[in-house]
Amino acid sequence: PLPAARPFPPVPPPPPVPPEVEKIVGKRGPFREVYESIRSLKSFIDVATGRQGIRVVGNPVAFAKGAVASLQGYKGGPKVVTNWLEKQKADPLYDTIVNKMKVELTSTEGQTVRGALGREEMFPGGAIEQAPILGGAIQHSNAAYTHGLNVARWEKAKGDLKQAEWLWKHLFKQTGPLPDSELAALGRNVNVATGRGQLGRLGIVGNELGSAFFSPRNTVSWPQFFTDWALHLKNGNKVAALLQAKTLATFLGFSVGALKAHELLTGATVETDPRSSDFLKIV
Repeated sequence: PLPAARPFPPVPPPPPVPPEVEKIVGKRGPFREVYESIRSLKSFIDVATGRQGIRVVGNPVAFAKGAVASLQGYKGGPKVVTNWLEKQKADPLYDTIVNKMKVELTSTEGQTVRGALGREEMFPGGAIEQAPILGGAIQHSNAAYTHGLNVARWEKAKGDLKQAEWLWKHLFKQTGPLPDSELAALGRNVNVATGRGQLGRLGIVGNELGSAFFSPRNTVSWPQFFTDWALHLKNGNKVAALLQAKTLATFLGFSVGALKAHELLTGATVETDPRSSDFLKIV
């Protein structure tokens, strides 16, 4: 008989926040988020694909390229983000993805890159990036996050656009190009799946909201991720609704399977509160 397999050793939990620190930064709020940003520099798994980008896991190309881009951003810093954004302008799909689908590509250098939006944390949390010594490390950490998500958005947009055109022609038996409403809905899917939730009329004060709430776009993206398929159906965008339902089903299947396997193998728990800085991390 084969020998019994030895169980994996339990994963030790991260060290707790010292009580004296918690008294200062609190359990939630901007001061706690600054503290968690510094703390996250010690984590090798705190990359874009581990939190916001996990929702594109059904697109292996976007997921893999986003993970690689995170490492490139961490090594090269903000200039990696800027150079990539400039390079994409020569892509034949740039006008479709950015102007028609309105996929939101962000920059760690704010509005210095034409056609790119400032990262949500740029106002006012980006101030810590200017701190001596520590600021440089924070800039590289933020570049890793920003670049990984931008690449994941771009690759998901290309993949979804290709699938949408096939569905439009072969499943729904339509002729001609995808209508603008479908393209905009596809872009919304991409944004929502990568943490750029849509604030509607509040979008014009999105930066101001960012000073009161941590990443409001990312926060609102979660309920939108689960419900946008119904919104697309209501608006008559059947292709976008079908692709969003597919993305949702893939994400749920992957998440349930991965978390269950983790629980069985290690006995440890995973943070499931999307408001937490430790969301989808071992806690």
